[in-house]
Amino acid sequence: MEEEINKSKVWLGEDGIIRIEIDKFLTMEDMKIVLEEFYKIRTSLTTKPKVSISVTMAPIFPKAVYRRETAEIMKDAFNKTRFEKVALWGMKEIFKRTIASFIITASGLKNIKFFGTEEEALKWLKEE
Repeated sequence: MEEEINKSKVWLGEDGIIRIEIDKFLTMEDMKIVLEEFYKIRTSLTTKPKVSISVTMAPIFPKAVYRRETAEIMKDAFNKTRFEKVALWGMKEIFKRTIASFIITASGLKNIKFFGTEEEALKWLKEE
């Protein structure tokens, strides 16, 4: 029997955009692991990164997103990295967008937008 493999990942695209792909429920521990990978990539860059976050495969946001700690982790992560832009895409469900909006508002982060598709997200990220 094949074990289920966590396919959530973080990588630097050839275009210089950091990509984060979420494919499962994220616990607070999972979120910290994803952010550690993000920090490793970020420290190798000399410019402010642009970030594409795919939540297409995430079935629903976990209970962890309702916590104030989640907003604080995001705020700390993105303030540490001094990112240029973050595009969240794949959130076609109103529930996901509402929850994500709540987290972003609570974190006080700016220059983040939602998109239905990766193409829309990348177009916005590549704009000067």
